[in-house]
Amino acid sequence: MKKKIKIWPHLGSTSDIREFTVSKTQLTFLMFVSLMMLSTSAYVGYDYSRLKKASFSGVTSWVSWAIQAEPQDPMFTMRSE
Repeated sequence: MKKKIKIWPHLGSTSDIREFTVSKTQLTFLMFVSLMMLSTSAYVGYDYSRLKKASFSGVTSWVSWAIQAEPQDPMFTMRSE
């Protein structure tokens, strides 16, 4: 009986108090899985922000290059005739 944890939630004002029993092994496993999911989502968020930042810096460097470069395409050259 010492390896079980009892929980008595009161779910509402008109409901009865119920008793749930969870083993420590199940609770430990649930906490471990939750920690792994949290770690994975944190890493995915970090990786996404890093890729987004790298992509944005690539776009801004291309835009600054395009603004400073001389137009090579004759279709885009301005002619004063």
